[in-house]
Amino acid sequence: MTTLEKAIRDKLSEVHGKDLEYGYIKYDEDKNEDAKSDKWSETNTSYIYATGTLLFCDANKSDWCTLIIGTSRDANYNSIEIHGVLHFKEGENADCRRVLDRALESAAHLHPIFEPKEY
Repeated sequence: MTTLEKAIRDKLSEVHGKDLEYGYIKYDEDKNEDAKSDKWSETNTSYIYATGTLLFCDANKSDWCTLIIGTSRDANYNSIEIHGVLHFKEGENADCRRVLDRALESAAHLHPIFEPKEY
């Protein structure tokens, strides 16, 4: 387990307390090896080394879900930041993906830092 995953799991415990037995937890981490050097600027990728995403979901029918997102700027996981906790209390009925897509689209109208990038 990376330090980023531990930090995100700690955030899950903080948000949900000890009531974690009624759901399943899945974690995924995307690493950008180019961020270990200045290569990220040449390849037009992010300078953020790792992005971690944890999903805690109702084990029965996905009636609710919580998504936690965090990052580390460096490969040694010295600069971990939890960016947010999204809780969809209606789970699959909350249309989670489309809500996130629409929120990012709206954010792009608010500030250019959220405009879609071509990779």
